[in-house]
Amino acid sequence: MKTMWYFVPIPLLVLIQIYLAPYTKVEESFNIQAIHDILQFRLNISSYDHNEFPGVVPRTFIGPLVVAILSAPVHFFMRRCDQPLIYSLYLVRGVLSAVNIAALYLYIKQVKTNFGPQVAKATCFITVCQFHFLYYISRPLPNTFAMGPVLMALYFLMRNEISRFIWTSAFAILIFRSELAVFLGLFLLAEIFEGSKPIAKVFIQGFLALITWISLSTGIDSFFWQETIWPEGMVFYFNVVLNKSSAWGVSPFHYYFTKLLPKALGPLVPILMLLALKIDTRFRKLALPCVGFVFLYSFLPHKELRFVIYTVPVFNVIAARGWAFFSINASKRFTFRFVHFINGCILIACFAASTVMFMCSMENYPGGVALDKFHKYVSPSSEINLHMDNLACQTGAIRFGQLNPNWVYNKTEKLKPGWQDTLSFSHLLVDMSTDYQVYKSTHTVLFTVRGYSGLNLGLSWPFVEVVTSPKIVALQHKRYEARKGRFKSVDED
Repeated sequence: MKTMWYFVPIPLLVLIQIYLAPYTKVEESFNIQAIHDILQFRLNISSYDHNEFPGVVPRTFIGPLVVAILSAPVHFFMRRCDQPLIYSLYLVRGVLSAVNIAALYLYIKQVKTNFGPQVAKATCFITVCQFHFLYYISRPLPNTFAMGPVLMALYFLMRNEISRFIWTSAFAILIFRSELAVFLGLFLLAEIFEGSKPIAKVFIQGFLALITWISLSTGIDSFFWQETIWPEGMVFYFNVVLNKSSAWGVSPFHYYFTKLLPKALGPLVPILMLLALKIDTRFRKLALPCVGFVFLYSFLPHKELRFVIYTVPVFNVIAARGWAFFSINASKRFTFRFVHFINGCILIACFAASTVMFMCSMENYPGGVALDKFHKYVSPSSEINLHMDNLACQTGAIRFGQLNPNWVYNKTEKLKPGWQDTLSFSHLLVDMSTDYQVYKSTHTVLFTVRGYSGLNLGLSWPFVEVVTSPKIVALQHKRYEARKGRFKSVDED
């Protein structure tokens, strides 16, 4: 059997994205800090970040634990060689992406078996030309940790291995994302309604998986949280039963269908999907659960693309069938050949748009850039007590960026600018737009870091310019003596 050479651009593109945009944002904070703490502190739970910053709802440690275990040999080798801790950030994101890419490879390989090499090839081409799916696949979001099991569940479903599908689906649902009960449950219902799967067997397998995975989560997570807990159960209760996710914003019912998914899929995929559903009825079995999931999930007021990102690889396979129709028949008629050419041009345009979106995303982590830059501005032998404000911490200032073990890195929340507690720090990383003016009389500016603020379109190459503006400013207290590397006390004034 020929190798899937057309799959190669996917891991290459992900590696480029990790290298150029290594930092993480607030939604990824718990998982990336947990991975760091497991690698650095091991069983010393008292030093873990979540003790001080637990988040609104508890999250599972199982995903971070798996990534940390897989990363540990290389991480410990790099630490023994005195390599900067920031290199481990690249490492753990690479490991997470490798797990998901391996699952994606098996998924597309099974697509090739079930629907033919042309559909598998088109699936890869379409995936590469989209931005969000591959960008998310290496980011430590709860949804990304669920992506590997979801793709494996779909792989088992296409192989008609229903028991493995149930166990893998239950793992994704009960450990990582409870909303997947709707997504994967609809696929299971389709199998049951076909009459090919005995309901009793499905029920027994589902019940055993339920007991197994809840027990696993409760056992592992209770150890890390130091209390009896099933995190995803609490997340479900908070988001669905109490419906408190709306505190993070409310979007209209149609938002997934009219805004988020079209942005993620691109203009070509919906059109090719409609063609595929007309010419090949097999794909309706894939489309209906995805559309049903997005429809039902739209009833929750807070909407983000990552909540429905699992539908993208399925929609891509359906669209790939439409692409394959023109590809296979291109030699038969000029019309097919012309449409196939137009489809290729649109995909190239989508890849260009995806590249622009990535360029914008690279500028979205001023906190991570500021913390890295700070280490280059201050002598490593200095006495440093650095406070990082909310914006810095939400845009990449994480523990993997805390490179000097002798410094104090503080991210205490809700410290108002100019308070005495804030003035006790030798250095600050603060929001340039709101807090800088308060410190003009007490601090000097070391540097500023710019971040994304918009796009400018022009008529000359490269036609698009990413516009940035100052986001984070690094401040040094005027009582800090840089040459002596220490903070002069009030008594010495």
